[in-house]
Amino acid sequence: MKKYIMLGFLSVCLILGGCGKKEDKPVESSKGEFTMHIVVEDKVENKTLLDKDITVDQPCETLADFLLAAKELQVEVEQGPYGTTILGLLGVKTENFDKGPWWLYNSTTNTSCVEKGMCDAADKLKVNNNDSFTFTFSNSFN
Repeated sequence: MKKYIMLGFLSVCLILGGCGKKEDKPVESSKGEFTMHIVVEDKVENKTLLDKDITVDQPCETLADFLLAAKELQVEVEQGPYGTTILGLLGVKTENFDKGPWWLYNSTTNTSCVEKGMCDAADKLKVNNNDSFTFTFSNSFN
């Protein structure tokens, strides 16, 4: 009987010891680069400011995570009652939030945007590597 108890104890120790070692190992999904194709259009000036893949060297869960990590986009945001609001991109800013123009965005590849027919607030919108987003500076919501 003592042998079985000792074997059970040793088995538990070996299993727990193996689990402890796995915790020390970094999780692959939290490492590496994250890339999205970004198009930035200024409809007020009728020009495309950017159209390229942008890669950041950290994982991103939300659109806001990506935008804040992508320093070349020069993103300016504000926290409001409906979530993160984009006030500026690439030096182009919303001067009067009540009258516009405003920064809008959409995606034809992000699952949530496609399913809902619109994109959630940037801090709520879950993104995937290789999603594509178009950001539009516009006087209208169309």
